[in-house]
Amino acid sequence: MGRLENILPSIKPGKINKLATTTTYDFDDKSIKSLVLKKTTHQQFIEFSKGSYSIKEICMLIYDRNKDFSFTDIYLELEPWAALGAFKNSEDILDAIRTRKDQAKPPAFNRTLTNEELLLHLRKVSLFANLPPSLIQSIIAGSEQKTFKPGELLIQKGTVGEESFVLLSGTLAVYDDVKKGHMIATLPTLSVFGESAAVTQKPRTADVVATTECQVLVMHLRDIVDPQDGSDLNKNLRVRLIFSQLMKTHPLFRNFPGDVIQMLLGSCRVQKVPAHQTILQQGESGQDFYFILSGGVQIVKDRLPEASLSVGSYFGEVGVLQKQVRTASVVTESESTFLVLSQRNFINLLASNFALALEIERSISSRTATKANLWPEFELNTDKEITSDISASIDVFKDYDFSSHTAEGT
Repeated sequence: MGRLENILPSIKPGKINKLATTTTYDFDDKSIKSLVLKKTTHQQFIEFSKGSYSIKEICMLIYDRNKDFSFTDIYLELEPWAALGAFKNSEDILDAIRTRKDQAKPPAFNRTLTNEELLLHLRKVSLFANLPPSLIQSIIAGSEQKTFKPGELLIQKGTVGEESFVLLSGTLAVYDDVKKGHMIATLPTLSVFGESAAVTQKPRTADVVATTECQVLVMHLRDIVDPQDGSDLNKNLRVRLIFSQLMKTHPLFRNFPGDVIQMLLGSCRVQKVPAHQTILQQGESGQDFYFILSGGVQIVKDRLPEASLSVGSYFGEVGVLQKQVRTASVVTESESTFLVLSQRNFINLLASNFALALEIERSISSRTATKANLWPEFELNTDKEITSDISASIDVFKDYDFSSHTAEGT
């Protein structure tokens, strides 16, 4: 079973009936209750649900055709429709919704993997996706597979080490302080951890402990990532290391499936902007979504300051999602760096991960309903470390376009 977004819904035979006050989908099988299609977008979803398009693709098609499209509106109808047995694959849809299975889980291993098997698995990891196979093979050649028992410490906070890790099977827990029991997160299979501190030779910022028996690939990325190497290939991997750390730390991104992070890295650009520059102008059209990597911005509405946003916050989502002119101006308070997604790439990202789409739409809805200046602001546990890494490496990926750095073009 794959993720919900990748399922190809196939509606059971029937027809759409438009009445004076309602529109319904009436099934040929009269034992199935008719669907009440409350919105045009619901009708379009049914029309596209012929088994040829995935839910993600259908959402993209509907977004292109409607000004008032909402991922939440679609998501909230899927479960009741599937519960009625409306789709030939209703059980697949229900299973994906109920279990919130964001990605197919890789198998657990109780043996040493061959280099060929490791290559296949590492190419599923966002940090290595789209890198040339020869580079991944170099990483594998300098790595070793180890088994850790429950309770064993893989990384100790405050220490400096050159090892980075990929969890091949089992589960791990991340602690701010393992002795005090302050757990930060759990790591799923194929997670990469310890990479940023290992490459930069900085003290580890957390304890990592095995909660079950784990099989781990221990890598020595520092031998491959040369800070003095200005080649495009080296820049690619260095940038990915920094963003891998950011993705795992930020509450908006840390639960992303690997393929969605890979998509994000493959469709964004990094943009550096001087202080006191207007990025968005109130009343003008705009098609980009911005995530703040370093620095900060001020939100100005009707010429009055409304809010200040710092590292970890985002803006521009209203204009993209609701196809509106910009509702406020955005001005940099200091030299700032942004992760930028075009309108198309942003919608593609949301359609690939309903959890993110629902979170962002919920933020917009709260702001609109309360008429308050509620801008998305996040506290990062490693804010200073991330900001420091980005600032130190900013010249490496200034105006860096991930989408042009693939396995063939690197």
